[in-house]
Formats: sequence, structure tokens, C-alpha cells
Amino acid sequence: MLAAAVLAGCGGGDRAADVLAVEQAVRNSVEAENAGDVGRFLDLWTDAGLLSYDAGSRADLEAGRGLLGTEHTEVRAFVRTDVEGDRAAATLDARVEVGLYRMRYDLVRQDGRWLLDGFRFMGPTPPAEGMPVVDVRAVEYAYEVDPTALRGGDMALRFFGAGREQHELSLFALPEGPSRVDAVVALTTAAGTNLSVLPDGYRFLGHLAFASPGDGLVYTLADPLPPGRYAMACFLPVGGLGPAGTPNQPGAEPHVARGMLADFTVG
Repeated sequence: MLAAAVLAGCGGGDRAADVLAVEQAVRNSVEAENAGDVGRFLDLWTDAGLLSYDAGSRADLEAGRGLLGTEHTEVRAFVRTDVEGDRAAATLDARVEVGLYRMRYDLVRQDGRWLLDGFRFMGPTPPAEGMPVVDVRAVEYAYEVDPTALRGGDMALRFFGAGREQHELSLFALPEGPSRVDAVVALTTAAGTNLSVLPDGYRFLGHLAFASPGDGLVYTLADPLPPGRYAMACFLPVGGLGPAGTPNQPGAEPHVARGMLADFTVG
């Protein structure tokens, strides 16, 4: 709304209306995907745009073979929206599971309507100025992190793959009573199943980070963690994943089964 007001004040009323229309088209697409409304979603995309989005072709989605609505996305803020004639680009920050991520949508105007014509995932949203950044190193099979640095709950994590295998970081809320070993057993038992179905007191918050050996990024939590007990755990298979994303060792147990879990308390 601020961008529209500035443009209108400078005599750019039509341009301001285009900015609002572009951003609304993106919001409509996100809402349709979250609702699993295939018809409404497809009505907002060109075929070229669908190819870049990688959720499936128009035919796949119409036949129920695509991936739509498997992850809930919440638009938090539009970082930049540019309109040039019948082309536009909108960059935004959005919450996906527990993380904040940046993505860009390209749009084209056809018959007076803005349609999504391209997509690019740009990675984690950089942390806000002054936000604490906590280092987390992933090795076989543990997280090297100072749990006292996580007490504040409002933070970003600098996740680095310091081992020989890929590692990921998923967050869970834990009950107060069980020990760390109990938590390892509970989450190992749940591995390979729906992580929303866990023992009483355990709650899957979401996937946050992934790192290949020698690589790392800073991941920003979308919201501060409220006071309570938490754990980070890795569910990738022992032996790692091959180029096709399949386990190098079929049937291998997850890293959490080897003890790759770090518990901490916020508050």
C-alpha cells in the first residue's frame, strides 16, 4: 500500500494500480495452492510459468498427479515489485513451515489480466539487522551448537555441513519430561512416517535447513520460538543421498537414529 501511495502521489496512479494488481495475482496463486484449488491455481498461470514452478504440468495437475498444496505458504512482505508495460516481476518474503524464504514471480499481462509466467526460489531471507545468528555445524552424526545461544528464540541459524554427508535440520517441540535419549527414540520411531503423527507432547514444527558437505547458508526463523523445550534433528539416511535424491544405501536408517538430535530450551 505504501508503494502504491508513493506512486500515486507522483502522478503514477496507473502504475500504482498495476503494482497492486500484480501483487494480488501472486497472493491469489498462493491462496489457491494452499487450498489445493487446482482450477483456480491453473487459471492464474501460463504453461511456461508452470514449467518454472516445478509443481507439475497443466495436464499433471488436472489429473491429480502434480504437487499442489503439500506445503503452506504465507506471504509476509513484498520486497520489490517492478512493472514495465505488460511484464512485471514481484519479489517477496514468505513463511514456509518454520522458515522465512525469498522468491520471485514473473508475470505477463494477457487480455487485461496478470498471469504468473515464471518463478525463482532465491533461498532463505536474510536476517533482520540486529537479529542474533547462531552457528550450527552438522557432522556425522551430531549438531555442534551452543544450546545457550538458542535461549532467546528469535534468531537465525548459520547452518554448515562440516561432515562427509548431506545433513538437514528439522525443528520439533518436545515435552518437558523425557530425556534427550528418549527424544531420539521417539523421533527415530516416527522416521519414515507422517511427522505430524508423533508421541504425546512431541510436535513437528517444520524443516528449516539443508547443507551439502562444505556448504552452508543462514536460515531465518519466520517467528520467534515461544518459551519451551525444542530439538533439532536430521532425518536424511545414513550414507547420504545420490544425484537422483534416493538413498545411497537402500533401507538405511535416518541420522537421528544415530543420535543426530540437539535439544535446547527457550526462555
